[in-house]
Amino acid sequence: MGLFVKKVKVIVDTNFLMLPASQGLDFYTQIDQLMTLPYELCVMENSFRELQHIMDDQTKAKGKDKFNAKLGFIMAKQKGLKTLSCSSEEPLVDDNIVRLANEKVFVATLDKELQKRLKGKKAKIITVRQNRLVVHE
Repeated sequence: MGLFVKKVKVIVDTNFLMLPASQGLDFYTQIDQLMTLPYELCVMENSFRELQHIMDDQTKAKGKDKFNAKLGFIMAKQKGLKTLSCSSEEPLVDDNIVRLANEKVFVATLDKELQKRLKGKKAKIITVRQNRLVVHE
């Protein structure tokens, strides 16, 4: 491989960040095993805001949701996920993911509605089936 091989983006959605706590699923290791191309794990900057909102005492989130969000936040920071900026015209995380999606982008999400939108952009979707990650093209 060349020295400057362009890595494909794997954008991790907010709900996916909470998987280690909510389902005990180490998606970081599984993505590493799943990917055959050089890749870079990315997260939208607004995903961190969503996790912060869930952790915030002012929300009606249950204690386990707050824990799931906190662990997801901490792990994403520790793993050094690249933060992608969001468009000011599109404040919602899903809208920004769809904006960046194309045939060279992988998106890790559990959100069925987002998956439908991504199929139209020909993005590859990473989701969970029977506690294992799978890719849908």
